[in-house]
Amino acid sequence: MTTYEGWANYQTWNVSLWIANDYWLYVNARNFSQKNGEKATYEEFIKQMPEEYGDLSGDGVSWTDPTLDHYELNEFIQELGE
Repeated sequence: MTTYEGWANYQTWNVSLWIANDYWLYVNARNFSQKNGEKATYEEFIKQMPEEYGDLSGDGVSWTDPTLDHYELNEFIQELGE
């Protein structure tokens, strides 16, 4: 199985990198996770993400790219609230 920086693929890594390293995106994700606990999912976070972030990460990866590993991203979002 090929991975990228410990993530399922480049797209998943890139999206998590942007969420973790953009201050306001991180704060929004952390607040979302704390509010929703174990029910926090990446899909729901993206639906409520501020419009100013557009459809793509700063590196051009779609927030809804079909190759994203949603299981990994759900865990990532939930861990932000811990």
